[in-house]
Amino acid sequence: MTAIETLGRAQEVLDQLSQGKKPDSHALAGASLASAWAVIPGDDLYRIGAMVASPMEVRSRPRIVPLLAIDRSRKWALVIADHQVDWWVLNDSLPGEAAPADPADVSCRANAWVRRWLDGG
Repeated sequence: MTAIETLGRAQEVLDQLSQGKKPDSHALAGASLASAWAVIPGDDLYRIGAMVASPMEVRSRPRIVPLLAIDRSRKWALVIADHQVDWWVLNDSLPGEAAPADPADVSCRANAWVRRWLDGG
């Protein structure tokens, strides 16, 4: 998938989330598991760092990727990883990790970031 295709897909999923659609159990069943994760604030958008294992991997590996949306109570995050828009299932966060003050701010910043890149930077 090209960067433009990835960003287009990100915009599509962010639009669906803003309309109230949430990931279903099927989408999350095949998602990677993020453990020992933390949200990292940035000037333009949030990022998430975690130890991540896909359903096909035995070992987890450290990742820091753009965070597009998060729902701590439902234990999911929407990220861009490996040139794809992916769901992550959230396991335990790092001890003392504080969530963004407003999860809507995560999506708002992600929307602005995606649109800025799609509009040519």
